[in-house]
Amino acid sequence: MKVFFWIVFIFSLITSSLTISDLVNGVEFPGWELLIPIISFSVSIAGFGYLFQGKWLENMNQKQKIILAIFIPIIIFFFTLSITSSLGGNPFNWENTWYVWMFYAIYCCIFEYKLFADKKR
Repeated sequence: MKVFFWIVFIFSLITSSLTISDLVNGVEFPGWELLIPIISFSVSIAGFGYLFQGKWLENMNQKQKIILAIFIPIIIFFFTLSITSSLGGNPFNWENTWYVWMFYAIYCCIFEYKLFADKKR
């Protein structure tokens, strides 16, 4: 079941960032089409909250947490790189893709915080 939530979470991240690209470029969502960005952002936030809570983070030892802390941001980096390259020719063109990289940094920071937060309080 977790694999299904991971897949839905990754697809919601992709649609959220593409929706941000549409909104920044001036595409208007009239009527019912406005539900697409609302649903994609809601699923991405809810999925992030669901996947990064619970006992499985508490039961990991320090080495497992360090491995996750290295590889999850790298995996998300490649998703972000593919999204930014679909927006234009150069994925590191900060004028056109800054908002996608900002979301990447926010998700990585929240993930690292949740992973290494002191759960004993």
